[in-house]
Amino acid sequence: LRDFFTYITKYSNSTIAKIYGIVNHTFKIAVRRNILRFNFLDDQIEFSIPFSDIKDRKVSALTIEEQQQFVKAMKETSCRYKYQFLISLFTGMRMGEINALDIDDIDFNNKLIHIRRTITRGLNERAMIGSYTKTINGTRDIIMDRHVESILKDYLSSSYYHENDLHLLFCNSRKQCISTDTTNMMFKYICEQYNIGKGSKLHQHMLRHTFATRCIEAGMKPKTLQMLLGHSNIGITMNLYVHTTEEEKKKEMDLVAEALMAM
Repeated sequence: LRDFFTYITKYSNSTIAKIYGIVNHTFKIAVRRNILRFNFLDDQIEFSIPFSDIKDRKVSALTIEEQQQFVKAMKETSCRYKYQFLISLFTGMRMGEINALDIDDIDFNNKLIHIRRTITRGLNERAMIGSYTKTINGTRDIIMDRHVESILKDYLSSSYYHENDLHLLFCNSRKQCISTDTTNMMFKYICEQYNIGKGSKLHQHMLRHTFATRCIEAGMKPKTLQMLLGHSNIGITMNLYVHTTEEEKKKEMDLVAEALMAM
């Protein structure tokens, strides 16, 4: 197992996370069937998820101005995916997690969104609903604030929502699951159409990065953000998903200067 984890470091971190999740899921089944006495991956020190040797592609957050432009665009556009984009921006959920939501995952009574699976690809490369989340810690509950609740209720009362055999919250016009590639293409188109940032060069994952960055700027504790994003390692949260602006750097340095002058 150690040799295998060393071997897969040649792949990207996203691919490694999927492989690790499959191995973990397989071991859990083996334990339930009494094939193994315990799941080796429960030992997070000895068998923690390996990191890729490949440098992660840099994905930045939207600036506050770009974020405001994007929210304004969502109010104006007739794009059917605008609700998914807004949920990603205001919850930090991965698009694959949003597209895989079951209608029963939306708990208005307890104000929770239950995340328990993601969109993946089948052997034919077509989008399908996975049986688990991207990572072990991906299975989680997101608190539904009033803003997110309003977005969800607006969507459910709109003409875009269709009941479907898959019981999905979001589906396409053929009542099938929506691939993340499909939503990403539309995200790029909207950003280009409304002159947001670098237009078509942007990626929908920026919405998740933007959420994380705004949370830290608002003073959220990194550990809380880690749980919201579903990361197993707080280093991933801080190093990949939190982007400090020049204004924030200046504010922090001003605080340091004040503290030093007071001594």
